[in-house]
Amino acid sequence: MKKPDLSRLVPLGAQAEKQVAAVSGSMILAFIWSLRIPVAVAREYYLCTERIKIGAGAVMEEYSSLSSDGLYGFYIAAGLMALLAVWNYATHFMGTRADYFMRRLSSKWELHRRCFTLPGVGIALSLILSVLLDLAYKAIYTSLFDKLASGLI
Repeated sequence: MKKPDLSRLVPLGAQAEKQVAAVSGSMILAFIWSLRIPVAVAREYYLCTERIKIGAGAVMEEYSSLSSDGLYGFYIAAGLMALLAVWNYATHFMGTRADYFMRRLSSKWELHRRCFTLPGVGIALSLILSVLLDLAYKAIYTSLFDKLASGLI
C-alpha cells in the first residue's frame, strides 16, 4: 500500500514524517501517563476488598480524586501542538522568507493549511482521546465498585 503524501500539510522545507512523529509520540506519551488512572482504581479496589475481608469498613475513594492528574498528558500535548502551529507559521518568516512564495500561490489559504493542519489534528485527537479514556476509566471504576457495593467479592 502506498503511503499518503503529507508534504502538502507541512510548511515548505519541513519534513512531514518528523511532524507526524511528534504528534503521534505526544499521544503515546499522554496515553502512557493516563494509565495512572486504572492503576489507581485497581489499587483502591484491592485495598477495599482487603478491608472487607478483615472486617473493617471499606470507604471508597471518589473517582475524581483517583483521576486528578491522569489526563494532564493530553492537555500538555494539546498545548505543545499549539506551539507547533505557531512554530510552523513563524518558520515561513525566517531565513528564505517562504511567505513571499506562499502569497503568489492561487490559494490564499495554502499557508494556513500547511501551518495548522497537523497541529489541529493533534489538538483534536488529544481532546477526543482524553474524553474517551476518561469515560472508559470511569466505566471501569463504576463496574468494579458496583460489584464491591453489592457484595460480589
